[in-house]
Amino acid sequence: MSQLTLTTLPPELLHPIALFAAQSNPDATKGPPTSLPALLLTCRTIYNTLSISSNPALYAEIFKQQFDFDADRVRRRCGGGGDADTVEVSPHMLAVELKTRFESLKRLRRGVGCHEGTGHDEYRERDLWTAVFMMMENEGKNICQLRDYALITKWLIGFFLSSDSASGAVSDLLAGTWPKGGCGDEKSVNALALWLFWLYITLQDHSPVYEYDLPALISTYAIAGNKYPVAPHWSSFCLPNLPDIAAPASISYYNSQLNPRPPPIALPAILAFVSQRAGELVHPIVRDSKTAPHPAEIWDLDWDRWIRGQPEADEEGNIMKYYYPSMLDGTWEGLFTYTDFETYSDLLSDGFSHILQGATVRHNLQVWRLREYFLPSEAHATESNPPDMLPVGSALDGFLPTPTIILSENDSQIVFGLNGRSTRYVRAIGAEVNQNARDVVLFGEGHSSWGDFVLRGRIRREDAFVSIIKQYVSLGVGGRPKWLYRGYIVGGRLVGRWRDSITRIGLDGYEGAFEMRRRGVKGREWD
Repeated sequence: MSQLTLTTLPPELLHPIALFAAQSNPDATKGPPTSLPALLLTCRTIYNTLSISSNPALYAEIFKQQFDFDADRVRRRCGGGGDADTVEVSPHMLAVELKTRFESLKRLRRGVGCHEGTGHDEYRERDLWTAVFMMMENEGKNICQLRDYALITKWLIGFFLSSDSASGAVSDLLAGTWPKGGCGDEKSVNALALWLFWLYITLQDHSPVYEYDLPALISTYAIAGNKYPVAPHWSSFCLPNLPDIAAPASISYYNSQLNPRPPPIALPAILAFVSQRAGELVHPIVRDSKTAPHPAEIWDLDWDRWIRGQPEADEEGNIMKYYYPSMLDGTWEGLFTYTDFETYSDLLSDGFSHILQGATVRHNLQVWRLREYFLPSEAHATESNPPDMLPVGSALDGFLPTPTIILSENDSQIVFGLNGRSTRYVRAIGAEVNQNARDVVLFGEGHSSWGDFVLRGRIRREDAFVSIIKQYVSLGVGGRPKWLYRGYIVGGRLVGRWRDSITRIGLDGYEGAFEMRRRGVKGREWD
C-alpha cells in the first residue's frame, strides 16, 4: 500500500485542508489568509492544485467567509437592474474580487496615497472606491476588514489632517483659502474620501497633534454653500448633460468595469456635520449592522445614482429610476443649521474660509408631514385622467407653477386646474411609481419652534433631486416667510441645504444645512 501524502490526496480532500489553513489565522476574518501561501509553497503539485487560477472555487469560499456577499445584490449592481439576470456570479469572479480587495486593503494599511509626494498616487482613487464599494455592501464583515486590517481611520485622518496630506486641506485652511473638492475642482478624490469618512468614522477619532481639527474642515464643506453645492444645476428642472471635468476612473467591481463619480462633497459633509450637532458620532448603518435586516440594500439608489450614472429616458419619458414609491410620503423629523446674517454676508463678500472659523452655528428642530403624488404615464392614463403634466415653475418656487391651482385633494389623489382642464396626480402609497410615473409632486405641513409652515415641491426626474418650498404661515424669521430646501435621499435620509427665496437665481444667497429622517428611524440622538 502506497504511503499517503499531501501530494497523493485527491483534490476533494485538499480543498477542506486549504480552507482550514485559510481559517487558521489568529483572526481569520481580518486580512488575507497568511497560512494558505505557506501550504501552496510546499511543492509544485500542491500549488498547481490550489492556486487561484486552477482552483477559483476555493478562493470564492474564502471570499464569502471574509467579506459580506449577496449574489442577487451583485447581479443587480453589476447588471444595472434590467440586465441583472444575465450576470453570472461565478467562482472566478469572486476569486478575482478577493485578490483585488486584498491588494487595495494592503496598500491602505501601508498608507499608500495618504500623503503628498510619497508616490503610488495612481492607486489612491481606485483603493478609495474599493473601500466605498465595501461599505455600501457592509453587513458586518466589510467594516472589520477596513477598520481593523486596512486601518482606514488612520489613512483618512492622515489624508485630511496631516501637514503633508494628499488632500491639501490643512494647507488650504491655514492659508485662508477654500479646501479642494468643490464642483470643477481637480481633487474630486477629496469628495470620495469624505464620503467614505462619513460612512463609519467618529468625529472625535483623531489625534490632537494634527495642525487642524476635523470638525473645522467638515463645517467648512457643510456651511459654505457658495463654494460646495449639493447638486449640479440646482436651478434647472431638466438636468443638462454635464461636462466631463475629468474622466471618471475605471474601477474593477467583481470583474466588471465601472466608471463611478463621487457625489458632491457637500452631502457627506452635511451628514457628518449634522450628526455632530445632534450628538450622533457613529453612522447608524454601521452601528445597527448586526441587527438591521440587510442594511446594505439601503444604498441601492445611491449606487445607481453615483456609481452607474444617469439613466436615459424611455419612449414614454419615464425616467424616475432613482425614485421609489412613497420615498418621501410620511412624517419626517430633523434639524436645520444656520449662521447669523452678518456672518454669512461676510462669507459671501470676503471669499475666504477663515470667516467660518469661530463662527456661531445654531440649529433648530423641525417636523415635516409630506404627501406624495405622481402623474401616471400615458400608457397608464385613462380618459378621465388626462396625461397633462403641470408646467415647470421657477426653482425658487420648488419648480411648481405660480399659482398652483388645487381643485381638490384627498388621501388617494390631488386634482390640479390647468388651462381650463383638470389633471389628476395619484397618491404614491403602494403604487409602482418607478414603473409608470412621469412626474412627482409633494405637498404637506410642518412646524418648528419658529412656527407652523406649509410645504410644496417637486422631484427632478433625471436624478431624483428634491426641491421643497417651506413657507411659514406667519411672516417667519426676519420677515422672510419662504425658504427653498434642496437635496437628495442618501442612505434613507433627506439631506441638503436650504436657501432664501429672495435672492435671485445666479447670485449666492443665504444658506444653511439640513437633514431629515423618517420618524421612528434609529440613529437619532436629539429626541
